[in-house]
Amino acid sequence: MTAKLDAREADIATRHSQIQREVTELLDAERAKLLASAQKNAEQQLREKMQTSDAEMKQLRERLKQAQKSELELQKQQQELQDRAKSLELDVARKIN
Repeated sequence: MTAKLDAREADIATRHSQIQREVTELLDAERAKLLASAQKNAEQQLREKMQTSDAEMKQLRERLKQAQKSELELQKQQQELQDRAKSLELDVARKIN
């Protein structure tokens, strides 16, 4: 009877160890899947964020280009006004003399 009981206990211990290994393997596999999925999601979010940043950067560059163009046009207008003012001043000075 003791031999049967010992054999049964050994069999139970073996099955228990086997079940623990299977559970560990399943958990490891599931953990790897979750990690891969989380990494894929993080990469996708980063890609989307970079695309958004690129689009924003493009818009900012375009706005800067327009602002520089406007500034240049304003400087030209100011220079033309100054030239006209000097010319008028010179004409007035000539007429007075």
